[in-house]
Amino acid sequence: MSAPITSSPAQPTTPTSDRVAGLVRASLLQKLGGYINSQLIYVLAKLGVADHLTAGPKSSTTLAAALNVAHDPLLRILRGCVSAGLLSETSPGHFAATPLTQMLESNRPDSLRDYALLSGEVWYGAWGALWQAVETGRTPFETTFGTDYYSYLAQHPAANRSFQVYMQGRTQQSGQALSALYDFSRVRTVVDIGGGNGTLLQILLHDHPHLNGVLYDLPEVIAEAAQNPLLQQLGARCQLVSGDFTQQQVPAGGDCYILSQILHSCNDAECLPILQNCFAALPPQGRLLILEQVIPAQLQGNMPAVEMDLMMLVLLHGRERTADAYTRLLAATGFTVTAVQPLKTFGYSLIEAQKNSEQ
Repeated sequence: MSAPITSSPAQPTTPTSDRVAGLVRASLLQKLGGYINSQLIYVLAKLGVADHLTAGPKSSTTLAAALNVAHDPLLRILRGCVSAGLLSETSPGHFAATPLTQMLESNRPDSLRDYALLSGEVWYGAWGALWQAVETGRTPFETTFGTDYYSYLAQHPAANRSFQVYMQGRTQQSGQALSALYDFSRVRTVVDIGGGNGTLLQILLHDHPHLNGVLYDLPEVIAEAAQNPLLQQLGARCQLVSGDFTQQQVPAGGDCYILSQILHSCNDAECLPILQNCFAALPPQGRLLILEQVIPAQLQGNMPAVEMDLMMLVLLHGRERTADAYTRLLAATGFTVTAVQPLKTFGYSLIEAQKNSEQ
């Protein structure tokens, strides 16, 4: 005869435990619905709604006519934006910008409109394939679009423009932070490797009149940088040199070489030739400055470096790294890390390295 089946008595629930469970559930549901807010922001940016609200509230009918879009879907989207805190409804059917919406105005220097366009049109689809990174090891962007990220940008001028504007804004802020933090008094010539249109180099040469600079990037990038009036004003203090820093030696003659937001786009194997080329050009007492987001040894709360690391997982073959990981990577090419200092801008840090004394 089998023993009777017994069960443990159910644990009584309390109003407090029910409330906590309800809050946890609501929090998870809010996070699951994050894609809704992302797409609402994208539509606001795509339509340029913020620019139309700078003079004050407008009705949905007026906005639909000005934007040349269907009224009913627009009205429902605007209501969604009110629910998300992106707009306010000042009277029935009339909508006004909030401080969040104002960040999407196209003419402000800190505008996030191009970021929103990139997020909604390009990145959003690739994130939908995040599972592929775990299941197959493939880059989700390449799985989604059938090509690598930079090739896609080259084939889509509007997306490429948004990307360049977005990157220029980040470089502007990180460049200003670097200029204020680092002691350039003993430096005479700065070489900016992969420096794009020269935003960072222009900041350094403007703030430190004793400096000369070399901008080094691909031929098509240098041709565009040559049209930058801020670089033109520097005259002979700024040289523009074209080449491929992944395959060729970088220009000699500098005593400070900068890699800003370069290494995070690459895996370790792709970083090695870049660092080796910098090592070959750097004089014995020279310095290599690396600007990247550094993942802390232990995570605490929201970490921009972790978010960017996931972005590299989705879009490219690169990654963000810990300070120890950068130390090992640089040691493999003959460098010794001498300092790691936070810039407090987008979570960036300055990693300073010099040639190993035994080299």
